[in-house]
Amino acid sequence: IIPEKASLNYYMRAPTREELDVLKEKVIACFHAAAQATGCSVDIKNVGKIYENVICNPTLGRLYESNFSSLGITDYQYEGDLTSSTDFGNASQIIPAIHPRYRVGNGVATHSPPFAAIANTPEAHAKTLLVGKALCFTCIDVLTGGDTLMKELKRISILRQANYN
Repeated sequence: IIPEKASLNYYMRAPTREELDVLKEKVIACFHAAAQATGCSVDIKNVGKIYENVICNPTLGRLYESNFSSLGITDYQYEGDLTSSTDFGNASQIIPAIHPRYRVGNGVATHSPPFAAIANTPEAHAKTLLVGKALCFTCIDVLTGGDTLMKELKRISILRQANYN
């Protein structure tokens, strides 16, 4: 039985904007095919913002990694861009940015009940404070890094801006 009217709210995510555009075309094609197969019509409205993938600046990433290891932490390695989409991702498309990752538990997935339990421990809090210190040291590096560092950050930022839609 097909109701007279139905509605669907959906959200799509993909590792990059290009992949999101491809996914969006496929999903919309599926909606239209389902409507045609059932003798219905479909009306698609974009609501809200598109959240871009996070692009990490490699220069900032290396500075952060150096600062993190100088604090005695050895379980971090700069791994480049993230495949997550957030409002921060939008900012990272046009300005130099990093999104540090660090471990507070052994292989426990974030945003899960086991992670919540591990994250609420003195060890996890101490690690988080070290991350904050490493970020502060990275800011100091940027502010005192001189013209060469600023030119490198700007160069990468300009390249990113040129590719931003």
